[in-house]
Amino acid sequence: MHDMEAFAEYMHSYMRSSDETVSVYDTRDYCVLEKDGQTLYVIPVSAHDWVIYATDESGRVVPIPNDDIRIPPDDWERYKKVLDWCFYNRDADFVVEFLRVPYREVIYHTVKHLAIAAPELLVRYAAALIHDLTSPHSVHHNCLYTQYFLKLLYHVPISDPEVFHAMVVSALVIPDGPYRGYILFGLARQKDRYIEQAFEYLRTRSESERAAVARLYGYILELSELPNYHEYRRIIGHPNVPPASVLVSKMFSRVL
Repeated sequence: MHDMEAFAEYMHSYMRSSDETVSVYDTRDYCVLEKDGQTLYVIPVSAHDWVIYATDESGRVVPIPNDDIRIPPDDWERYKKVLDWCFYNRDADFVVEFLRVPYREVIYHTVKHLAIAAPELLVRYAAALIHDLTSPHSVHHNCLYTQYFLKLLYHVPISDPEVFHAMVVSALVIPDGPYRGYILFGLARQKDRYIEQAFEYLRTRSESERAAVARLYGYILELSELPNYHEYRRIIGHPNVPPASVLVSKMFSRVL
């Protein structure tokens, strides 16, 4: 316990004023893990940068970060514990950074958390990423985290019809066919009321704008299987879109 107290004082010295007391049980500033018989004390500075302290063979805390110790995402049990710790102890802006970790489980777990804890922030991230992909020189092209995130887009609650429509418009001009497929499929799997709101919003757009995006909305309509199919078909017109059973096998053959 004496060594642990010394460690806590060391850890908190740069985080707290000198007149504050420190409890050895206070782990708001670090996450405690076990690995290969060692106790690790992890301080996430960002999603990609963790400072890790460890115990030595005698069980004493090593005050200098051991750069040889890593907790990669495929060490999922430990990585997930740190991720869950961040969900509890870090703000949503910090957590969003994990959406750029190129590991599907990390992104999936982060999306699920943000969909409940900070849905508006998650939607803004999705809209910004998709808009950025309209540029062929976007830094997000050909990144695993982009592909994984777009595959999980249906978990993002896109309740604002204007944002939904903006994503469709962006998909129209994204030069990457698979990315466009992921986006349309993610939109088509939204909650029925979100898709219905988007079609009602489309009704307010100009005839030329509706014509420009008609084919993409046709894909979404076919895949979503909304109950008011014929009403929404009248809104978008009759673009040459095959039925949903054909769409899944043809349009998404490269992305599913």
